[in-house]
Amino acid sequence: MVWDEFEILLDIPRVQVDTIHQKLNMWRLHGSTTLHGHLVEVIPSIILWNLWLARVSYIFNGLRSSSRYIVAKVWQDVTMISLSRPFVNKPSAALFPWLKII
Repeated sequence: MVWDEFEILLDIPRVQVDTIHQKLNMWRLHGSTTLHGHLVEVIPSIILWNLWLARVSYIFNGLRSSSRYIVAKVWQDVTMISLSRPFVNKPSAALFPWLKII
């Protein structure tokens, strides 16, 4: 569910894979030097980080995280990254309405 959300948005083919390595390779093949490409490169790491945080939170604190919550946390992290540095080639706000363009 978490991966699907971002694969649909970023137009990454949704192919059934057996390992996380295969999943990351699928994403890597669709990167480029555009904003879209940079997002394709960074979002998998952010997804994995937030899945890991949810797992640790469950194991050590007994707190369950829904896929909706994890997706929201990924968006929050992506937004924070986008705010940390202005883009040289400003993307269209229509393409990424959640991304604050400075």
